[in-house]
Amino acid sequence: MQDARQDTTQDILDDFAVRELHAEDRQSMIECFIELQEHERQFEHRRLPGVEMASRYIDSLMEHCRSERGKMFVASLRETAVGFVCVFPYESLDSDLNTHVQVAYICDLVVREEYRGRGIGKELMKIAEQYAIANGATDVFVNVLAGNNSARDFYAQAGYVPYELSLVKKLPGEAQ
Repeated sequence: MQDARQDTTQDILDDFAVRELHAEDRQSMIECFIELQEHERQFEHRRLPGVEMASRYIDSLMEHCRSERGKMFVASLRETAVGFVCVFPYESLDSDLNTHVQVAYICDLVVREEYRGRGIGKELMKIAEQYAIANGATDVFVNVLAGNNSARDFYAQAGYVPYELSLVKKLPGEAQ
């Protein structure tokens, strides 16, 4: 079998499809999320190991999609899930601070490492944004860890700009 890294970008895109999540995709989503979680642990020491939390997280995310009209889209290559995106199109900004505007929130975007840089993430974002527009959202938000420069660059190239920054400071003493 040919190694995925040897496939050209055109080969990948020719055999690649984005579709809505099916129940049988659960295990593939868990595997994708484990990879994302381990990647993010490089930038955030408080992240739990992926194998400890991915199953619980994916189940919670799928339930949240059902209850909040969110949608998960899967990128598949030759019948194999290689990434996913999750979008919630019915969010709003804090009404005490902002005029009412319906926004979408992309809570997760994952592309397996060996398939990155081939346009799959762009296609996942495109379908998530189309879903958001079709459901009335005027803006879309995404969070990214400050130290995840590759993700920040990806989103910047897709037209995303900083909106609000969260800052953190470690307080002295031991956590209880």
